[in-house]
Amino acid sequence: MSHLNAEPLLTTERLIRDCYDECDRPAAVDEDVDVDLAALATAFSRRLRDAGMLVTPSQSERYARSLGLARPASRGALYWTTRAVFVTSTDQAPAFDRIFGDVFGAAGTPLRLA
Repeated sequence: MSHLNAEPLLTTERLIRDCYDECDRPAAVDEDVDVDLAALATAFSRRLRDAGMLVTPSQSERYARSLGLARPASRGALYWTTRAVFVTSTDQAPAFDRIFGDVFGAAGTPLRLA
């Protein structure tokens, strides 16, 4: 397995965290934020695969489309939008929850970068 440069993933995680404020409050409801949804979906999919989950290219594509359509403004909305795409069986939930928490922060914590 080749080792990929982690910088695009770190940049994507930084963009994700910058797009969302506190747990259940949107950072700025009326403000459009430019995020490369394809890059975000690819990076998040890679993290799930690295954790042992089977993730298909169509799931990554569906995730990018879902984020564009749903435009989740809270951690809860983002969680369920993301989980609906990637978790296909209950045995995947622990790995998904761990990676989601690593990328978007644990429940009850702000999503801002320190």
